[in-house]
Amino acid sequence: MRLLLLCLFWLSVHALNAQVCTIDYTQTSPGIYPDTLPSATVGEFYDTDISFLFPTDTAGFDFTNFQIVNVNAPAGLQWECSNDANGCNYDPQQDPYGCARVWGTPTIPGQYTVAIDVIADLTIQQNNPVTFYVYLEVLPPAQTNAGFTMSPGIGCGETTVSFTNNNPSGNYVPIPNITQGFIYSWDFDNGNLSNQENPVDQTYTATGEYIIDYSCLIDTFGFFLEGITLNSVNCTDAIGYGNPDLYVIVYDGGGNVVYENESSADDNDLPVSFTMNVPLTNPPYNVQVWDDDADNLFGTADENCVDNSEGSGALVTLSLPAIDAYGVTSQVGSNGSLNFTYDINKPTIEILVSDTLNVYGTPPIPVVNSDLNIPELSTPDLGYDYQWYQDGNALQGETGTTLTLTSNGDYWVSATDTNGCSSISDVFTYNNASLSAFDLSEVNIYPNPTEGNLIIELGDTEVSEIVVTDMLGRTLELISTGKNNSVQIDLTGYNDGVYMVTFNTANGTLGSRKIYKK
Repeated sequence: MRLLLLCLFWLSVHALNAQVCTIDYTQTSPGIYPDTLPSATVGEFYDTDISFLFPTDTAGFDFTNFQIVNVNAPAGLQWECSNDANGCNYDPQQDPYGCARVWGTPTIPGQYTVAIDVIADLTIQQNNPVTFYVYLEVLPPAQTNAGFTMSPGIGCGETTVSFTNNNPSGNYVPIPNITQGFIYSWDFDNGNLSNQENPVDQTYTATGEYIIDYSCLIDTFGFFLEGITLNSVNCTDAIGYGNPDLYVIVYDGGGNVVYENESSADDNDLPVSFTMNVPLTNPPYNVQVWDDDADNLFGTADENCVDNSEGSGALVTLSLPAIDAYGVTSQVGSNGSLNFTYDINKPTIEILVSDTLNVYGTPPIPVVNSDLNIPELSTPDLGYDYQWYQDGNALQGETGTTLTLTSNGDYWVSATDTNGCSSISDVFTYNNASLSAFDLSEVNIYPNPTEGNLIIELGDTEVSEIVVTDMLGRTLELISTGKNNSVQIDLTGYNDGVYMVTFNTANGTLGSRKIYKK
């Protein structure tokens, strides 16, 4: 029994370790799945799986091992593989499937090209570096309430905010003189007002706390006749038969009877009330009041309580309140000696919301100090969260105040405060001749600086993909070169500053160049 329990314990531990991620076994072609990951949101926990189907051979030679060495996930995200205990090594001859889990809480919004670095071994050659790419968008944090959603829900420095109406009209068409549909009102606390259903984006140029006021009045129900109270009538029962037995008929604008009901008791003592709930969608509406004489000795016809005549067509026309008269409106109807009050209700729904948008300042720009005798980069510790980058890629695990340099490239560091606001340092270029570097000497980029239009001439350099990123590693442009040796990129819509152009091949990254937009 003890041996059985130990076996069961070992199996349960093994099962837990194997559940780091879930493999998508429906894929049948070698590759990485999915190539575009589900979107993440700044400040919200994120968890997703990437499946690998490794090839078993190429050009007649078998692959003997694949090792996942790094997943360059955006700041705040980590990764782990399904075979972590074995150093993320996979033997495709035994099992070509594997997976990795990307998880954590992202801190910086943007569109990212996530580089997955793999070392592939063949029977004839080992240690072949290969880089695969998947794409991930990190959305800015949103803030939502019963009225609207703000995106982003907080700001850092000058901030442009999009507002999504959470009570859309659905293209409702108002009924003339009866309903007004959806009435919106916005006060953005930046000097701008709007009555649009979907207002334009709002820009906040100063730090501070902004109170956003929103109202939505939903006027789609129309008018309802709630009840009639008879105060006086011009009809009587015969002597000895008591008071008149009153009832009411309501006609719509088409002459259709929309309400008819006798009183709750005969021989009515005035005033007498009739409760109803008649929608008034087809005006004008007319009311007749009758005395029911069916119980008289001779069964005489009913009498109209306007003129005390049998078979009379005398009536009273109801008046609808003003279109913006919400709630219950009491009015008086009369004709001759007939007098009554009637209540018309116009129900509406009003949604009133006030919410706060906080716009914070950005941290001071971190300063990069260098000691090339080590070689090492460092930044003073001011209490922020730090992330180091090389050539536009976040360096996994490099979140301290120092960074040891192991390869040539362009380096910088971002500082993120407790509000999620970030700033980035200037670029430090490390070029140690003793370190091997890819030769991009034939690549010509001009004009640099550029006002927007950028031309890249590749010469004889074999490039399959060009990626333009900002200094936080967010992908702005992704261009497949095909067989072209000249590519044009339009950066007109982007802010002035420093950007990175990275050149990729099917076998990995060749290198990067800095460009300046002014």
